[in-house]
Amino acid sequence: MASGEMSDDQFRTFLKYTLGAAAKCSRDGAVHFICMDRRHMHDVTAVGSTI
Repeated sequence: MASGEMSDDQFRTFLKYTLGAAAKCSRDGAVHFICMDRRHMHDVTAVGSTI
């Protein structure tokens, strides 16, 4: 979902909002299992480290 029809910047913005929403409703120490293909794991890692 999303990565095929978005530019790289749009996709990272999408990740920022979706991962940020997950973080906001989580307790400290929560674990989230995020699935992504290998070509976009750097995006998840880059965005996730800022949240």
